[in-house]
Amino acid sequence: MKNYFYCIVFISLTFFACSGGGGSSSSSANAAAGTGGLQGFTLVDNPASNTQRASKTDANGVLIEQGEALNGKRVGTWMTYYDGKKAGVVKSSTSYVNDVIQGTHLKFDNIGRTELRSSYSNGQLHGPYIEYKYGKPVKESNYNNGQLDGMYRTYYQNGTKQQETEYSNGKKNGRSVFYNENEEIIMDYQYKNDEKVSGGAVTPPSTAKE
Repeated sequence: MKNYFYCIVFISLTFFACSGGGGSSSSSANAAAGTGGLQGFTLVDNPASNTQRASKTDANGVLIEQGEALNGKRVGTWMTYYDGKKAGVVKSSTSYVNDVIQGTHLKFDNIGRTELRSSYSNGQLHGPYIEYKYGKPVKESNYNNGQLDGMYRTYYQNGTKQQETEYSNGKKNGRSVFYNENEEIIMDYQYKNDEKVSGGAVTPPSTAKE
């Protein structure tokens, strides 16, 4: 339900009103043919914000992408949608500034569950990064200007930790630990500047008792 709630919020924030601007639709659509990365989009002037409402449909006329443009460049939150039987279900939500990804980027599966949550600064990954499967996190990390920085974690489908590795400036620096599905340590290493300096396999306590 939480992931579905996020979908509804982003749809509400970016859904375009159908009234108004109809008179400029055809001329704006023709102009789109010469607009940078917005070829194939229908553009409708939005005088209230001095932007244009951009939308794109598939061959069957089903909406697959929409957002706002300023001087031919993406701005604000852009949405993509599934087509076919899942038409209308949000596929992704991405924030732009001057055609560059800036802020939150989200991806969803075709029933509305979050698949990816990431943060960007000037087009580079910057901040928390989380991948999900069936609504559960399977990978967590943090980026600093496009490089891994901080703790990197992966998880088994039962939710227990699979791996924890410390990164600094895109390189392994510190401890790197691997776990079995009972979250018992099976490998434990130390790294410095991506070079392994110590460590190895570890016998889990439960195995040792046997």
